Amino acid sequence: MSLCVRLLISISLFCLLAACAGPGTKIDIAPAALAQVKTIAVIRSPEPKTYRIYYDNWRTSTALDFLFLPFVVPDLRTKADIVSKALKAHGASVMSDLANNLSAQLIQLGFASRVDDGQWEETDGKFTLPANKIQSDADAVLVVSASFVGFAALQFSDYHPTIRAEVTLLAKDRTVTLYRGFHWSGAGPASDPWKRSSANVTFANFDAVMADIPVSAKSLSDATYGIATTVAADLKR
Repeated sequence: MSLCVRLLISISLFCLLAACAGPGTKIDIAPAALAQVKTIAVIRSPEPKTYRIYYDNWRTSTALDFLFLPFVVPDLRTKADIVSKALKAHGASVMSDLANNLSAQLIQLGFASRVDDGQWEETDGKFTLPANKIQSDADAVLVVSASFVGFAALQFSDYHPTIRAEVTLLAKDRTVTLYRGFHWSGAGPASDPWKRSSANVTFANFDAVMADIPVSAKSLSDATYGIATTVAADLKR
């Protein structure tokens, strides 16, 4: 593996959990615009094709990192495949739980809210939802795009159930973005533009994640409460 390739892999791995930059521009909700919104449909996202595993206890902060990379990358992929197979066999419904929790939080804020399915499109294992394919009569729709769903261990810590998500609120015409926020539950940054909530349970190592898949699946579902709570705080009138 060439030095350039190793460097690119190292940068991509660092950005994965360190979130070097937000995937878009943060947009704070305007009180006047929100006042016109009575109903919000939360668009349910598909479950991820792969639940992710990340750890960085191999990092040395020296050139020795390049020696570890050829072993770390395949190990991350192997572990992700193992945990994904187990979670899918269990029937994990993390994104559905997230949509339900978001809707429940919006109802508490005084909105009429429901969960709708969307015509998501898949490209290379990633899902997107074109605005012109959203079919809803709600005043606004809330779309969640999760870039990381899985378990992450940073700086020799335990594995945290972790969800990284971009949340967008589209106006009635679906062309105007009323709000865009970046939310992270579990292991990750707590600095702007990210809003982070902590995990309620952690796992000592990967074997502990795999030891009781129902518990691991529930920990990811519980992490959705953190995302829903920080989103609700942004949309509070």
